[in-house]
Amino acid sequence: MRSALLIIDMQTIFFGVEPSPVDAALVIRRINQLSSSARAKDIPVILIQHDAEDDERLRYGSQGWQLIPELIVAPSDHRVSKQSYSAFEKSNLLPILLELDIQQLVICGYATDCCIDATVRSASDLGFHMTIVADAHTTHSESAEEGRKLRNKYNAQFLRLSSCESLIQVVPSQMVQW
Repeated sequence: MRSALLIIDMQTIFFGVEPSPVDAALVIRRINQLSSSARAKDIPVILIQHDAEDDERLRYGSQGWQLIPELIVAPSDHRVSKQSYSAFEKSNLLPILLELDIQQLVICGYATDCCIDATVRSASDLGFHMTIVADAHTTHSESAEEGRKLRNKYNAQFLRLSSCESLIQVVPSQMVQW
């Protein structure tokens, strides 16, 4: 089963503010480790960026739209611009996945309770198998403790979406296997 790594919304508008997303530095480090590992095994890495035409701070090409400088990017990475919470809506993600013959998605990035959740649900509806990287997605929260509780809650919900058509596992970054 051919896999791809989806890195969702690691953009300056979300990470260049205080307070930072929960465990931001750890999540970024884990995502960089995952992407380096994927590239070493010729696993496609797909960078997904939210593009809000009606918000100049997040408009395509704006400073806020840019990927965070800490994120390791390679020329071989695929780029997807989306205009919805789900990476599948109003984007070219599905045609890229079909062209690459991808059946398994490894998902990480920002925001757990919004774009990660919407993308996982869409991918499930489309029949993709998924590995959600339990410690490599984040969001903003009132406190780090609340943010971690929220991430754990969504990790448990993602497991409940698993079906015969779409198998979902939730594992820590060090357990991801290509």
